[in-house]
Amino acid sequence: MRRTGSAAIKSSFVTAGLLEVVRFDSPHVWDIAGGLALVAVSGGVALSRGKTGCEILESFGGHGPEEIEHWQSPVILGRPEAVEPLRTYVA
Repeated sequence: MRRTGSAAIKSSFVTAGLLEVVRFDSPHVWDIAGGLALVAVSGGVALSRGKTGCEILESFGGHGPEEIEHWQSPVILGRPEAVEPLRTYVA
């Protein structure tokens, strides 16, 4: 396990292939939004707690800025084969 203190750095490490997967316990949108885009472009995925349990994170929910501002949920992101076994950590 590596602690960097920065969600952006961790996400960049996944994108660059230096890490296979990272987990965030309760990030805000502004902590991970940019990193999610980088990881997605590199072929990675993100899982988060959704309405039906652990789901692929496709949006931050809500329809207004206030709902998005208050979004916070556990997130795992990385290569699909590395993320899948960790589903139970966000369920």
